[in-house]
Amino acid sequence: MDNDDFHQIPSNVSTIADLFDTKNIAWGEYQEGLPYPGYQGYRYPESGANDYVRKHNPLILFDSVTEDALRLRQIKNFSSFYDDLENHRLPQYMFITPNMTNDGHDTNITVSGAWTWSFLTELLENDYFTKDTLIMLTFDETGTYEIGNNIYTFLLGG
Repeated sequence: MDNDDFHQIPSNVSTIADLFDTKNIAWGEYQEGLPYPGYQGYRYPESGANDYVRKHNPLILFDSVTEDALRLRQIKNFSSFYDDLENHRLPQYMFITPNMTNDGHDTNITVSGAWTWSFLTELLENDYFTKDTLIMLTFDETGTYEIGNNIYTFLLGG
């Protein structure tokens, strides 16, 4: 998508969630700043500085996800990640999105780098988390809209 409009994609469009559910692969999203599981609003809070934004939550755009209560419960606030980690309930596939400050969108690479460091450092020492894990981290921010985004991704895993 090339805009920040409020999008809803009809349920006849397949998603990665359909593929995972067909193969009985546990999946989930952890969205920093999401006020509650399955929140479908445009942003939160609704005024003031951006924190959570819908456009960074890919599965919430699809009616096949939002019209299914079980799937909506799998889209959680980021703080739930730590509960699921501690209780060994992490899904096989996770999509994690920092808030608009920590992802560098409303700040810079120094802020997003510090967040990534603090998030990943302890996890990489956690045997439960690292067992059979591949981390794909993608960063797509530039300092200006006049220059197209330079997207880079790195993979970490055993």
